[in-house]
Amino acid sequence: MRKLHLIFTFLLFLFILASPSLAEAAATYTEDNMAVVNQAVEDELATAVIPDGVGVDLKFGEITGDIDALHEAIGKELQFVKGGIPNISYGDIDVEASGANWAEAEAEAAVDFDTFLGAAGYHLGLYSGVISENKTAATVATLEMTLSKEFLVEQGVPQADADALFAADPIDAQITFFDEFTYFKIFDGADPAIDPKDIVEFVKSEYPDSLPSFIEFEVDDVAETLTVGIRYILLDEAPEDGQPFVINKDFVISEDSEEDVSGVLFIFDGNKNNELRDPVSLGNEETPAPSGSSGGCSTGLPLMLALLGLPIILYRKK
Repeated sequence: MRKLHLIFTFLLFLFILASPSLAEAAATYTEDNMAVVNQAVEDELATAVIPDGVGVDLKFGEITGDIDALHEAIGKELQFVKGGIPNISYGDIDVEASGANWAEAEAEAAVDFDTFLGAAGYHLGLYSGVISENKTAATVATLEMTLSKEFLVEQGVPQADADALFAADPIDAQITFFDEFTYFKIFDGADPAIDPKDIVEFVKSEYPDSLPSFIEFEVDDVAETLTVGIRYILLDEAPEDGQPFVINKDFVISEDSEEDVSGVLFIFDGNKNNELRDPVSLGNEETPAPSGSSGGCSTGLPLMLALLGLPIILYRKK
């Protein structure tokens, strides 16, 4: 009997090794591949002129392991870019074709808004030949912005609305916030041209009951700050059907420090040109007018951390 048991165990082991679906590791998110670039971005933000009450965290990464479902979701084989080795190189990233730039002009040209809270962005130029033929360059982009209640009020959010937001149940607060604000993707340099698109509206069409975990919202009522974030896979590609957003709701991503995340959002940057370019904005199209206003509200202060390419934060008053 013991011999039979050993034979069965051995055969099961061989079966597992022979089965790709079982042998491949689960999909895992990591930022190790972009550590050098992320440090450069952090350094850029550290020298930016950012108003009091605003914090910005921007990271790039990749998904490793079994990612066949990602290829299938967009009908293309992805190749996540590499950020090099500390103190040696930037890997796939051409620093001469990358960097920090003010994005206020680009934002104003793309979106008609009344009050501008700020912009943050980054574009990643790639060395020729680092992306294999017939593959699509990709990176996972994660943007978090922490805004204090005081800052929001200074920028024109009515005090009563801000107080209600911070006092609400976290789920109710998220619903209220994203009923008033939305992310827009700005397709700077897209070919053919693409008008700005509402990301949250698209996500809500796929998740009508509640927003997925790749859209972050957290209120700290003690520190009186709120953190808004979004994570997605940015693609150096123009959408073939004109739809720049794709969601795979069933894909599960593991992360050492976080709970598993279900669902992934893809965003096409609008132009396959060996550059990952990512202007995104967060704005408000229906802000209640402050009661008793006599023109004394703040008209908005540009948030001077615009790195050409990645997310922009807007606030619109009517």
